[in-house]
Amino acid sequence: MTEKEIKIFEMIGLAITKKGCDYGSFDIQFWSMDKTFYGRDYECGELKGRAKLPFDVSEFLSNWFEENGLESYIDEDSLASAELKIIPSERKIEIIGYYSEYKSHEEQVTEYQLPDNEEINNLIDNFKLEGHTKLYVTFDGGGDDGQLYLSQVRSENHEDFLNLRGKVFEPLTNFLYQKLQAEYGGWENNEGGQGEFIIDLEEKYVTLYFSHNYEVQIPETLLTLKY
Repeated sequence: MTEKEIKIFEMIGLAITKKGCDYGSFDIQFWSMDKTFYGRDYECGELKGRAKLPFDVSEFLSNWFEENGLESYIDEDSLASAELKIIPSERKIEIIGYYSEYKSHEEQVTEYQLPDNEEINNLIDNFKLEGHTKLYVTFDGGGDDGQLYLSQVRSENHEDFLNLRGKVFEPLTNFLYQKLQAEYGGWENNEGGQGEFIIDLEEKYVTLYFSHNYEVQIPETLLTLKY
């Protein structure tokens, strides 16, 4: 690191300290074809919110980042975001990458009686005649799209999947979709969710198991430098 670069990082560190921040984190816009850093904004320490430098060093940081080939430490295909963290008390610079990971909330369970509907009753009678006692219909959703896997329905006592696609099965499958939407509206949006319907054909009873997903950001220090 050159003397000029050291002095600029010292100047940035002093401004961060004067704001009462133990560190400052600057967003790395690694997808940009122009500059890697923009503006004077930075994250002021742990849970202290955004702050502004009294001067704009985005041009300096962008050039320094590029000239030192630091983009090679960033895997654009797997990182959700990245930041440049300056810790004045340690005269330290860190490049931190954040990886997205999806987790599921605790499973929720709801139960329904099948409607006393002639079409659904006929379907259930036919299933029972074929030797089925329980059907398992899985589903998942996310990114504004979701589906019940109607062509891969499992039966309690049959090895082969059942295919419930088709107009004849619509009274039953529409009922499942309606219950899912009524109970967990938006299950197919954003991080989405997944689960399973268990249809008890003997009792004409449906149990719905559902888990919402949520996204967490997992940090990893990709590079540490001293100034």
